[in-house]
Amino acid sequence: MNETNEERLENMSPIGVDGNGNVLIKGEDWHWLQDQAGRVQWLELNIRRTNIEFQKFRKSSQEENKRLRDGLEDLRCSIHAELSPLLSTATQSYVTEKIAKALEASK
Repeated sequence: MNETNEERLENMSPIGVDGNGNVLIKGEDWHWLQDQAGRVQWLELNIRRTNIEFQKFRKSSQEENKRLRDGLEDLRCSIHAELSPLLSTATQSYVTEKIAKALEASK
């Protein structure tokens, strides 16, 4: 039967105590604990790397979102200033309302 890591840790028991009060464990348990410590270090490193990559992605997403918001705002201004004479009031209202909603949703 294969024990889970949790079961292995729970079933680990000391085999004695040295003259300084240090707990003694079986060699196989010691090596298993060393392997677990190595896994922890590897996982912590990967968490840090993943966090760094996530922060880069988040920053680029925020920059892209700002660029798109600015573009929508420019479009809204263009429609209002330059296309007003060419569009009906209803069309202008519809388009500017849709752009305003898109700008609000992107915040």
